[in-house]
Amino acid sequence: MATESPTSRERIEGAAREEFASHGFHGARVARIAARSGLNKQLIYYYFGSKRHLHEHLVQQGSEALRLEPALRRSLPGIPSDRLRTLLQTILDRVIASPDLARSVLLGEAAAPGADTAGRAFADLVSEIAREVSRGQGLGYYRDAADPALLGQQAVALLLGWGVMKATSGSRAGPDAEAWAAATADLLSRSLSW
Repeated sequence: MATESPTSRERIEGAAREEFASHGFHGARVARIAARSGLNKQLIYYYFGSKRHLHEHLVQQGSEALRLEPALRRSLPGIPSDRLRTLLQTILDRVIASPDLARSVLLGEAAAPGADTAGRAFADLVSEIAREVSRGQGLGYYRDAADPALLGQQAVALLLGWGVMKATSGSRAGPDAEAWAAATADLLSRSLSW
């Protein structure tokens, strides 16, 4: 079975993700994106018009990939701690797929194009976690005094932190994603427990 090779546009997108993850929007260079993709700069400008538009396109793609589908919410396992653990692993899997987004949001590249879009996507993730915490509180599983929104923010910050660590360390060994998500879930569960 023959595999389909990536299109020029896909090669540019992949190279740009790596460049933005490594250098941020302001430090990224179109020449390096071209070199990474094996294509010329003119083709980047042909497809995307500018570095800004390319970055906005990638942020939009990443933001869409972070959104949790209603079917996923309905399929979470039964007890609140298992639901929270599964939700955090799912979010981390999506952060792994968009390390440039994680870096942009966590490192405060507010002036970068698409920062508002990325910020909204992460605010949605905070809301998802807060909703699960509130659900667990309503069932008497978690302490009522815990602030679901604050815990959601802390969880997303921890998950983004893993993405940034991986993006900035390159191929060097780092924490395993599954272990990181489990440790984050354990930390939150302990803070929520009676």
